[in-house]
Amino acid sequence: MLRTLLRMRTPFTRSLYALIQPKPYRIERSMSLMISEVYDAFIAAGASEEKARKAAEAMTVHENRFSKIESELTVLKRMVGFVMALLSAVALKLFLHRL
Repeated sequence: MLRTLLRMRTPFTRSLYALIQPKPYRIERSMSLMISEVYDAFIAAGASEEKARKAAEAMTVHENRFSKIESELTVLKRMVGFVMALLSAVALKLFLHRL
């Protein structure tokens, strides 16, 4: 049923397909952002400026990755909550129908 639903090219099915399609993991190496607190901590610890800068940039990449995971986790939590509410409504309807 899902395959036939995905063959129909409506905005709903396109967004559904985008949700279930796995996204390749990529690290953006072109970013030159860095966390200044981490950079200052490495400098204070005695690391060279070049090494401190590269380590702070690496921390930024991981920070971006974790924030992306958190946002995807929020979407999954909402989806599970919706499914649980729907299932409990169906169970309640079946229970009340039998009385």
